[in-house]
Amino acid sequence: MNTFFTVLANDYRRTVSRLAGTIIMTIVMLVMILLAVYITGLQQIRGHIAYITGGTAAVVPVHPAYLEITAVKEQPPRSDLYKQKYDAFVTTDAEGNIHIETLRNTKFKEMIASTLTHRPDADGYAAGGAEGRKTGVNIIGFLLMFLLMQVFSNLFVFADDKEQGQLVRITSTPASSGLYLAAHCVYSLSLITPAWFLLAVLHLCGINIGFTLPEYALLIIVIGVSGIAYALLLNTFIKKPDNANMLGNATIMLASLLSGSFYAAPPEHSFFSILVRVMPQKAVMDFSRALAEGTALQHTGYILYILCLALAMLAVSCAVLRRMKR
Repeated sequence: MNTFFTVLANDYRRTVSRLAGTIIMTIVMLVMILLAVYITGLQQIRGHIAYITGGTAAVVPVHPAYLEITAVKEQPPRSDLYKQKYDAFVTTDAEGNIHIETLRNTKFKEMIASTLTHRPDADGYAAGGAEGRKTGVNIIGFLLMFLLMQVFSNLFVFADDKEQGQLVRITSTPASSGLYLAAHCVYSLSLITPAWFLLAVLHLCGINIGFTLPEYALLIIVIGVSGIAYALLLNTFIKKPDNANMLGNATIMLASLLSGSFYAAPPEHSFFSILVRVMPQKAVMDFSRALAEGTALQHTGYILYILCLALAMLAVSCAVLRRMKR
């Protein structure tokens, strides 16, 4: 275990030279969490409705939290629609028929009608699509790319050792290669823990963060392990750390975007949809949605797939490193 603690302590000492970059990336991750919580809060209000009573004692219809309905005696000026003070004007005639005036599309108009007449498809509209993603899914989606890029960047300690020839000397000594790599992995994972601590603070402050803290810990660790495995694989095969870092960041960014981390994934049976099915980012997002819907146990295959893929990449990297030892 002396090898493990020696390498780990040395990794932290080497962080000093890259402290500015590490702090910036950490701040970006924390901002992404706050942004996801903020945007999710905005998404809960799907429309601001002016319900025109005409001076009568009309009762404002019961409505879900995602519609904000304000009772007004007279119809506001149409300019309020252009200013987006209101998204629609709603009136009811003597026969109880609803009349809606809005500048938005027909789907939005149908959603209002469905909601005010208590039709079951109203909740389906509000919950569907990327716009209706729950808080936990949004947070993981916003964090996914930056977590992967952070752990990839944290493996500079391994990449530098390889480029400078120190890795060959280390693997040629009686020191355990497994403990050497384990120390790098623990170091890399430790630098993404601020994301979890911020979530814990938000939870203690009574802010809805979607998932429980253990669930976030699981997701962050799984994402971190997959990112570390990918970083080890690229840095093992690519001689220059800068080249490996550029390729890694580019592929992580592209795969995260295509996997629907920030918005809805591509439609089923499209070319991109077929392409991203093998990417771990897609599995992360699919498992997050299942977790939000309470069906995580039925979808543990997503987590197993990510871990198996990470183990495969680690196995290939270790096999190449053993050949270097000979």
